[in-house]
Amino acid sequence: MNFKKHLIGLGLFLLIISGGWLSRGYFEQANHPSDEAMIANFYEHRARFQELINMLQEDREIDLLFVNEVIFTDSRVWPRECDSCFSKMRFDEYQEVTACLGKWRPYWVSQKNGVMRMPVSADYSENNRNNYSDKGYAYFPQELPGVVDSLNGIGFKTEGIFYKKIGDGWYLYQETGWTCTG
Repeated sequence: MNFKKHLIGLGLFLLIISGGWLSRGYFEQANHPSDEAMIANFYEHRARFQELINMLQEDREIDLLFVNEVIFTDSRVWPRECDSCFSKMRFDEYQEVTACLGKWRPYWVSQKNGVMRMPVSADYSENNRNNYSDKGYAYFPQELPGVVDSLNGIGFKTEGIFYKKIGDGWYLYQETGWTCTG
C-alpha cells in the first residue's frame, strides 16, 4: 500500500514538473520597458516626437526609415538605388530628431496605412526563436483598434497588435507574433 502511494505521489510530481516545463513558453513574457517608463520618456521628449511625425507627414513617400537607409513606398532604397530621390541633408535631419527621443531610439520608423510606428524594444522567446515581440511608440490621429489598459506583461502567446493610448493621437504599441525562418 505504501509503495502505491509513493508511486502515485511520484507520478503527480512528474506531471506537475513536466506541465510547468511545457507551459513555461506559453506564459513567457516579453522583456520590454514598462509602459510607465516609456510614457515618462515620451512626455519628456514630446516635442521631438511631434517633430518626427511632422517630418514624416511632409515625406509621405517614405515607407521605412532606418539608421542607414530609407525605403520608399515604391520600393526604391536610398542611398543604394536612388541617390537623387532623397537628400543627405534631410536624412541627417531625421537622424538628429530620432537621436533626441530619449532613452530609447527607434530601430526604424514606418508609416503604413497612416499609422506611424517606432519600435524601441524587440524580444524573442527563449523557448521558440520564431516567437517575436516588439514594443514602441505609434501615432495615428484617430482611435486605433486593440486599445488596452496596459501592455505590461503581455506574453508571447498573446498574438496581435495592441495599443495603449498615451495622448492625442499617441499610443504605445506591442506586437507579438511569429516569424518564418528558412
